[in-house]
Amino acid sequence: MLKSWLMILLLSTGSVMAAGKGKYCTLEGEIKMLKAPAEVMVIQRTGEFESDSITAAAVNVNGHFKVKIPAQYNGFVLEIRVKGTHDFCNFIAEPGTVHIAGLSGKFYLATVEGSTENKRWNEYQMFQQKLSKQQNSIFQKTGLSDEERTQLFEDLNTSQKHFTDSFIVANRSSVVALYMARVPLPMMKHYQIDTVLQQFDKKLHGHPYYKEMKARADVLRRVAPGAVAPDFKVVTQDGKTPIQLSSFRGKYVLLDFWASWCVPCREENKHTLAIYKKFHPKGLEIISFSLDHELPAWQKAIEKDGILWNNASDLTGGKRSKVAQEYGIDGLPAIWLIGPDGKIIAESIRGEELEKMLESIFRK
Repeated sequence: MLKSWLMILLLSTGSVMAAGKGKYCTLEGEIKMLKAPAEVMVIQRTGEFESDSITAAAVNVNGHFKVKIPAQYNGFVLEIRVKGTHDFCNFIAEPGTVHIAGLSGKFYLATVEGSTENKRWNEYQMFQQKLSKQQNSIFQKTGLSDEERTQLFEDLNTSQKHFTDSFIVANRSSVVALYMARVPLPMMKHYQIDTVLQQFDKKLHGHPYYKEMKARADVLRRVAPGAVAPDFKVVTQDGKTPIQLSSFRGKYVLLDFWASWCVPCREENKHTLAIYKKFHPKGLEIISFSLDHELPAWQKAIEKDGILWNNASDLTGGKRSKVAQEYGIDGLPAIWLIGPDGKIIAESIRGEELEKMLESIFRK
């Protein structure tokens, strides 16, 4: 959902690190055991499954390549990929020369050399590789109880957080540190993002990675408990009849974002049905907002899941939905409990926790 403004910032003349202004990045290297003829592409990820192609170059018979990357990409994490294969490697575009050396089939383990930022990138990648080996080792261990295995994974998560936190503190003006801070963004609350961003040097405040995180925090702040839930006016499952959130003022509303293609959502509908039957007679309204873009699929899922309550959708699909953007939807299902005054009482609440809260509300 942040793609459009992120790309505008990326292409603007003054958006990227001043040190790299006007000087392109030369990316060169070698990929051993790569069968000729071959071609490498340099791309930039713009979404979970989206990317933009920047440039490409042929790889000679010895596996060597060389490509120039425009200066506006300096200060960004880019990806070099061998066309038609699964070989890829990430690096930081920097003014001057960046060298990559790796082996076909394991190019993701390639060594990246350049100036300071790529040295930091190598440090980060080496830690990630070590962590991955440890995770695989836990998966392969036999004789562990579920509790023991869970504890080992929690220990690794703690280790990763400690590494990230220490890295940021030691490199407050580093794009690599900013990129690392951005990785868990979909799972962070607005106050967590605020705390992380406060650690970075002012020189990075204009970087799109920083602005993306700040924009995410601002969105989440607007849909946090205590805030008035953003209003919307869309259609019900007939594709024509309007439904508006603000028309439910005076009632408690459970706003549930889902989609027909979301398996966990379809399972959650069973629990939502039980919640509806128990609390609707006491005054609870439920609005299931679908992120489908095809009316028939939405209608079929409603019928199959026996959804008896209010349905809403703008039928634009996924993160393209303006309503989904206003609520910062980055995963489904997503649930908000809204009070009679239109203010949000709770978010990301379900199961036993939700039932206890509703019991408390309707016991009054």
